Amino acid sequence: MVAALLVLTACGSATSQASSAHSSSASSRATSARLESPTPATLQPSSPYSSPSFCFGTSPGLPAPRYEAALAYMPNLAQAVLFGGSDVHGDELGDTWTWDTGTWTKRQPPASPAPRREAAVAYDSARKVVILFGLYTTNSGFGSDTWTWNGTTWTRVVENPLIHVYGQSAAFDENTQRVLLLTMNVPGPGDSETWTWDGSGWRAVTPKTSPPGRTDASMAFDRVSRKVILFGGYGNDGKARNDTWAWDGNNWTLLSPSLSPSPRARAAMTSFAAKNQILLVGGEATSVLSDAWIWNGNTWSQAPSPGVRDGASAVDVGNRVLVFGGNSASLSGACPGGTLAETWDGTTWTST
Repeated sequence: MVAALLVLTACGSATSQASSAHSSSASSRATSARLESPTPATLQPSSPYSSPSFCFGTSPGLPAPRYEAALAYMPNLAQAVLFGGSDVHGDELGDTWTWDTGTWTKRQPPASPAPRREAAVAYDSARKVVILFGLYTTNSGFGSDTWTWNGTTWTRVVENPLIHVYGQSAAFDENTQRVLLLTMNVPGPGDSETWTWDGSGWRAVTPKTSPPGRTDASMAFDRVSRKVILFGGYGNDGKARNDTWAWDGNNWTLLSPSLSPSPRARAAMTSFAAKNQILLVGGEATSVLSDAWIWNGNTWSQAPSPGVRDGASAVDVGNRVLVFGGNSASLSGACPGGTLAETWDGTTWTST
């Protein structure tokens, strides 16, 4: 079967309300007691957050347009699960949806996490549950609760609290059979912290070498090198980074690829199993980005792009990759009022 990449991105008409809501949200976040990363509040006027080309839309039977949502795939159920994110007004969402071979279904679980965005999420294949960690909300700031999704309901896990962390990234490490979490200890020196999930709690890891502190980085497991790959994020100096790191189960190693994407944070990144690659799409720095890149186990190479994507969510669904949501400024002349769908066959993007 030909591998394909399905992209669902928000499309519609912009409003000053969406722009002002996002600006207000970013402003309130900057006053948090914890160190704040450079969010869209620092973007240039050309960004979609303040541009008339910032567009969202809705379609019947689909999740509302959103960015910074949690998305994971459960191969045991052949389903992807989507939770939360921020809507067009900058408000946090708390809904749960599942995706099954192109069909979205809104779920009504008996228990659910509070609305949030910027949560770290990964499928724990050893325990066959999705792990959801952390949150950001405009009203309460950052949090560090942990939940599991078993395909039917969410369950709050009682664990040792991680009280001085935020800006988390997660991926499942197939070597150690544990979910890997990278966070930044704030308030504090802003260093990175490495944690692993053993099924009952988070365990701190003290590698000899660690990446510099950062938030909103991208992580995915590389099936070629058999290591977790970390890329970019906002450093604790407030600048976007473009360094590539590898986790071997015990230590982090800074890699020196011959080519790298430009500095960025909040890029969508996931394994592409059918191609033995990692795919990275979009993100933001001083403006939102529209490029796409592939990691082949040794270096990065640029790939055709679906257009501007910032804060989108990506997940490997077996024979293709699903990318959902995010902010897009590239659709200003092509917003039919519905959700745009595109496929990636490893060579070209095709609208569907």
